[in-house]
Amino acid sequence: MRLTGFQSGLDINQMVSDLMKAQRMPMNKLTQQKQLLEWKRDDYRETNRLLNDFRNLSFDMTLQRTYSQKLVTSSNDKVTATASSTAANVTYTISDVKVATPASMHAKDILKDTDEKFDPSKSIMDQRDKFATPPAVLGEGEEHEFTITTFDADGNSIKDTFKINETTSMNDLMNEISSSNIGVTAFFDEVNGQLMLTRKNAGNLVGTEGKAFIFEEGDFLTDTLNLGGTPEEIIGTDAQLKINGVNTTRKSNTFSVNGVTFTLHGDMNGESATVGIRSDSDKTFNAIKDYITKYNELIEKINGKTGEPVYRDYKPLSDEEKEALSEKQVEQWEEKARSGLLRNDSILSSGLGKMRSALYESVSGLNGQYDQLAQLGITTSSNYRDKGKLIIDEDKLRAAIANEPNSVMHMFTSNGENDTGLGIASKLRDAAESTISGIEARAGNATRTAQQFTIGRELLNVDQRISAFERRMQTVEERYWRQFTAMEKAIGQSNQQSTQLMSQFFSG
Repeated sequence: MRLTGFQSGLDINQMVSDLMKAQRMPMNKLTQQKQLLEWKRDDYRETNRLLNDFRNLSFDMTLQRTYSQKLVTSSNDKVTATASSTAANVTYTISDVKVATPASMHAKDILKDTDEKFDPSKSIMDQRDKFATPPAVLGEGEEHEFTITTFDADGNSIKDTFKINETTSMNDLMNEISSSNIGVTAFFDEVNGQLMLTRKNAGNLVGTEGKAFIFEEGDFLTDTLNLGGTPEEIIGTDAQLKINGVNTTRKSNTFSVNGVTFTLHGDMNGESATVGIRSDSDKTFNAIKDYITKYNELIEKINGKTGEPVYRDYKPLSDEEKEALSEKQVEQWEEKARSGLLRNDSILSSGLGKMRSALYESVSGLNGQYDQLAQLGITTSSNYRDKGKLIIDEDKLRAAIANEPNSVMHMFTSNGENDTGLGIASKLRDAAESTISGIEARAGNATRTAQQFTIGRELLNVDQRISAFERRMQTVEERYWRQFTAMEKAIGQSNQQSTQLMSQFFSG
């Protein structure tokens, strides 16, 4: 139990508190140091997120498909097409089209002629007496089971097995068949008692026996659903057409020729469609323009961090100091306190230097007309305040893409093989990767432990010093209380002796 200043008349609690405040001054510096390290770590990681996004975009810019997009046109909406980046710039004429049709199976007279309506949302077994051939009664835990087989374009079988229990409804069964892998849409007409199975893919898709459907196992399928007798079957037909005047057939209404995928939407009697494939220079232009824009945004943010002013009079606030300020005041203070933590940072400055070099250097070993960005109309801004931003002469860039699209592409995508230098996008990606690695070594990432990066180890060291300081403060505070307690006791004893002397003096 700690004593108050009853004997001395002093506010000992306040005195100890004031003494401890003075003792804790070094602790404030430690907590400020910790806060600055955490802010610096977070600033580094935020910069790394920007670099990572740019690195990923740079990878996309090393891919041929980014520069080889195709523009496809069709003169008739009954034929549409898409083209891969490898498709040649050619024109196709599609004529005399007869579209492929899907196979189907139609079973009738499944239900009895009865005034009681069949409800497809209710249990099949609860309505078994409404079927012309009722299914066998299920015992406890039993199921009716059957298999349906269809075929792909190569004649390979595709099969799936279906089961019916006491609670299965006709809607449940139709949905299960329609969502299975056999590629069939199932429909049950409860009014006329008819079942329709239709292949989702058009074409003459049959097996070796020439059948589009095979039904196996189970009286429920063959008898109750009437698919074991003589259901009406329509065999699918292949698409027939002419491509550039040559007759051909296809198993489906969607098919590919030399990297171009055509889709037939209707018969064409006496009609034709001209399908043109050409390079989409607009997409190439936009891809390069967007890339340069992202580069400018990245270096603007990095330059902003490396050039932030340092406000040395603004230190991180303690909890007590924050309580004395408004939320807005705290925000404004901390904005200045964390400003300039990456000012003139060597990792970021080096990364910017590598990226600038990647942009200015020629790409060696290319056979085309272009090997420098300036030849494409992409140059560095003459305004020193832009700090290395790029500007684009859009007319010159469009002309270069139209003139030698492959040369423009290779400037960005060259992988450094066959005696050629690395392309611009490859070099920028490597520069971003190098900078990311340097930052992660200093500031870590979400997967690294504190021991695995520099700031993390510094934070651990500060935490250890804070813990040790706290232990010392406990010892100091306990010493103060012992001293004041001893003083109170001494004053109490002195007061008691004085009282006794005065008592003796007056009694004598």
